[in-house]
Amino acid sequence: MSLPPLDSQMFLRGTFEAAAAPDKILWTATKQLLSDRGLLHSKYLVRDTGTRAKRWKGQDRELTPDELAQDLEIGPLDGFLLHTIQGAIPAYCLALYAGKETQENRLFGFGGSQETQSEVVANHSGSFVQMLASNTNLVLAWRSSTNYHGWMNQTDIKQYERLFGSVTGFRTKPFSRPPLDFPVLDISLNPGREEITPHYHRTVAANMWLGPGFWNHAPCTKAELLKEPWVEVEDTEHYLYLKAYPEPFTRPDGEQGRIQRRLWNVLFHQDCEWPPGSGSIAGV
Repeated sequence: MSLPPLDSQMFLRGTFEAAAAPDKILWTATKQLLSDRGLLHSKYLVRDTGTRAKRWKGQDRELTPDELAQDLEIGPLDGFLLHTIQGAIPAYCLALYAGKETQENRLFGFGGSQETQSEVVANHSGSFVQMLASNTNLVLAWRSSTNYHGWMNQTDIKQYERLFGSVTGFRTKPFSRPPLDFPVLDISLNPGREEITPHYHRTVAANMWLGPGFWNHAPCTKAELLKEPWVEVEDTEHYLYLKAYPEPFTRPDGEQGRIQRRLWNVLFHQDCEWPPGSGSIAGV
């Protein structure tokens, strides 16, 4: 049985500093969250996505929540992808991924399909992050629209034109990885971009959780952010919660673009623009 495509409309992602058993920590937090809310399924389809030798030899496995927990007691998978199963057909409702991002941190993802996103991702992201942050050194977590993320981070010229329209105004840069050598879109000033660094993924979102690890690498300080009157913040024991807009961003221009630009300015001392090449935010 193969895994269905990832087609969620909203997702929660983030990074935390390397821990002894990241897979176990993530599954424990997920299992508790879903169980408390009556959303835990009897079986899941699980794929080993680790960068080390795959213990399951590339085979998907159907496991109960307890069987997965027991397997993780044997040793870490170094990453896994998890889906719910409805009847005989695997229906994507929930994804969980814990993979080796760098030597210093791990990336996790938690997403729901269109049928379950409001219940799982929109309503329970904070609870998930709270449980995770109490057991790890959280760096950064954020909740975003899948479609907007795809739009802002698409670098393939033909794919962008097919999915999103004209690339007029975009700068390009060479992509050279022998034997491949071709131009791609330069998205380095897109408001909704995601930048991968050795320590964390730099991005901005309407809902963000900034953990202790964030302040070790970010150019801003917590004191600077707490002084900003335009953003709602809540300082907790394990993270600083930031709410900049009522819903996940879906536009790079207008009011949403202006807020994203302010977030880039404050959090990372960087800038953004839309449309590409304009040097500003349209509709402001």
